[in-house]
Amino acid sequence: MKVSNTINVDGLVDEIEIVQHFAAHFEQVCTPHCSVRNKKLQSQYLVTRCKYLGDSLRDSHMFDVGLLNKLAMEMRTGNAAGMDGLTAEHLKNSHPIIFTILCKLFNQCLLIGWVPSAFSVSYTVPVPKGDTESRSLSAS
Repeated sequence: MKVSNTINVDGLVDEIEIVQHFAAHFEQVCTPHCSVRNKKLQSQYLVTRCKYLGDSLRDSHMFDVGLLNKLAMEMRTGNAAGMDGLTAEHLKNSHPIIFTILCKLFNQCLLIGWVPSAFSVSYTVPVPKGDTESRSLSAS
């Protein structure tokens, strides 16, 4: 039995027409009603953003050793290492002092308002699943 993979959006089935339909819709809903009011709100936002410092830190915002230990122990094992070469197994099998060190590091990052740029680095490895013979990776 062959299953149809035809997509129907508002009566449209052609992929290009569907994309154009979405683009037109979002262009309409994201266009300001009044350009003068839009410019005023934008300048107010920029002034406010320059002055914004965020909420003040409370003790409840800080990391503690028990929390980091609990989170590490709940991590799933068997996954590939991150960009730093570390896996969940490294954390689970390391000396308990690691959680004290990480706790101090994370809390200092919070206090000075800085996040190391390496914390945002990652990569994704696509893994094909199912019937890969009938799927196309690019538009025809």
